Amino acid sequence: KTPHRTRTKYVHTNTVGVGVMGMMGNKGGVSIRFQFYDSTICVVCTHLAAHRENVAGRNADYANVFSKTTFDIGDEAVKEVIRSGSLSQWASGSSSVGISDHDLVFWLGDLNYRVDECIPTERVMDLSNANDLSELIANDQLNAE
Repeated sequence: KTPHRTRTKYVHTNTVGVGVMGMMGNKGGVSIRFQFYDSTICVVCTHLAAHRENVAGRNADYANVFSKTTFDIGDEAVKEVIRSGSLSQWASGSSSVGISDHDLVFWLGDLNYRVDECIPTERVMDLSNANDLSELIANDQLNAE
């Protein structure tokens, strides 16, 4: 909303490819970070590896996006957030921040986690149609990870 526009600052974006050769393709993440009033916020949207059996690939994609996403927020932003009490670890002077260096992180997208392959697809459909979700939730790959 317009009244908050002047309180949104230090907006930076980044993209990370994790597909072909770990750099390009249709897998990876886009992210935006900003300061809103005294809070730092990072929003990450990812498209992770597909296929029911490829949990390790999804986890690797997540780890790559997480580790490769950085933002050079600049010296003035560092000084301001240190004054407000956030990101105090940058008192050393570095102006580069990662995903976990924010007060709030929202991670979303096509994560591709599924019901684990130990449950056959037909059983997944039967349980879903019967609204019997306990076994599905117990075998949800994202919950397990």
